[in-house]
Amino acid sequence: MHKNRAAGVNPKDLALDLLRADGESDVIDILKKAGYWDDRAFWRLYGDKEGNFAQAGNQQSLPEAALVEKIVNCCDSRLLSECVRQGIDPEGPQAPNSVRDAVAMFFEGRRVTDDQAGTLLEWPQSKRTEQSRFITIAATGGRPTRGKKTRHMCLTIADQAEGQSPLRLPKTILSLNEKNKQRIRFVQGKFNMGGSGALRFCGNSGLQLIISRRHPDIAKLESKNDPTVDQWAFTVVRREEPTNKSGDPIHSEFTYLAPINADKTERRGEVLSFKADTLPLMPQGNLAYKRDVEWGTAIKLYEYETSVGQSNVVMKDGLLYALERLLPEIALPVRIHECRGYEGKEGSFETPISWPDWFFVPGSLTQFTA
Repeated sequence: MHKNRAAGVNPKDLALDLLRADGESDVIDILKKAGYWDDRAFWRLYGDKEGNFAQAGNQQSLPEAALVEKIVNCCDSRLLSECVRQGIDPEGPQAPNSVRDAVAMFFEGRRVTDDQAGTLLEWPQSKRTEQSRFITIAATGGRPTRGKKTRHMCLTIADQAEGQSPLRLPKTILSLNEKNKQRIRFVQGKFNMGGSGALRFCGNSGLQLIISRRHPDIAKLESKNDPTVDQWAFTVVRREEPTNKSGDPIHSEFTYLAPINADKTERRGEVLSFKADTLPLMPQGNLAYKRDVEWGTAIKLYEYETSVGQSNVVMKDGLLYALERLLPEIALPVRIHECRGYEGKEGSFETPISWPDWFFVPGSLTQFTA
């Protein structure tokens, strides 16, 4: 594990403080106290590309569509994780031929032979509920208050899937236009861009937290080539405004915190890391960071803008239904949690995003897509 250059900063404590922060001003204060925010040398260019704002910031026009890309990446990651764990090369001839084929192979024990194989159509509610706990969305922070200005809510998307190591993170989640998935037939996010599309909707500073650890079964296969494979990696993405100084960029750029060994190569440091058996990354009921996990990835979007407002996310006019409209054939169930202190009965704060009820009405999908 690398030594942290900022004296007195414990990486694990810093990661958890950032995870529990629910506003960009809080995040900035935490990073300033740690000695990181004001030193540009600690911040590495997203994708290692100058002028990356045009690529990362001009993708989806709707914040919900950008959020869907995050969910799709989680589904892809779960399918990839199961593929590798079963000893199948994701790019090899034995790998599934499509998303549906992968779901059928890894979650139903069969191959696609009819219109329902590899879909959620035949899954009992108990199975949907069980599988939805491996990909979750938790809404925290501000909520609408009559007569008062409220900060936008924060959204934490977490999965227990393949996870990433500190060494892999810049080449995967923090990369742009890499060919990580182009030869894999059973994933949807092939162009290595969707993960960055949400940044433009994160408050004024484009703040996003990433915490990740490699699945232990996969880590065993990679330990010889990756000395960081058993560690948690974490970083913060931000939008840097032009400084008007000679030699500095004249346009905004996205960068991420990478302070380790940053003095050796300008703006090419490594992300922070630490060892821990588990971290409380996943929600339970209306508590956002209650469930401990041993591996996976959590991405927190601070003060996230939405076109459907900031109301209770599981209500009919909330985020849940907007996501279901954009994900009529979601590959795997996802569970969404409202964690902003709304009143309600036990169980009313969470629900799975799966194939929505209207999908099962004959002709409804044709009407929706037309």
